[in-house]
Amino acid sequence: MSVMVWGGISWHGKTEIVFTKGFYKNSKSGINSKVDTNILKHDLLPFVKKKYQDENWEFLQDNAPIHKSKFALKWSNGNSIQFIVFPPGSPDLNPIEKIWKELNDMVETDNPSSLKELKFSIKKNWKKIKMKKIHAQIRHMKAIITKVIDNNGEFLD
Repeated sequence: MSVMVWGGISWHGKTEIVFTKGFYKNSKSGINSKVDTNILKHDLLPFVKKKYQDENWEFLQDNAPIHKSKFALKWSNGNSIQFIVFPPGSPDLNPIEKIWKELNDMVETDNPSSLKELKFSIKKNWKKIKMKKIHAQIRHMKAIITKVIDNNGEFLD
């Protein structure tokens, strides 16, 4: 049993969890660029307007092809979304990846036995993730990226 989930984190808070529906043709990830930009429109942008108001902000997402499609790039440009340039194949530099892992572990502990229970567990446990943990992951990412840059693309302890 699985479900496609979208959520975002920032220094100022977490978005709501969004469940996407179904799988789409020509999309290995189960989501296409139109569905993805719809989520950004209805879930990311209202969150940003509320949490950041007049502050500048940048958006970090993975390098999935749906984020790089002509449709997605045109939509993002039209909505003044500034992206953090993110090296391909580097999920270890993305702070949300550790948050997703923690959420997954919490949901597995609940051991949901139906889709309804799974969605309930995801929402419940998303709310439990503390901002202290998110801040720690964001700080860690900044430190790691500095090391990667200082070492010409390699992370060396």
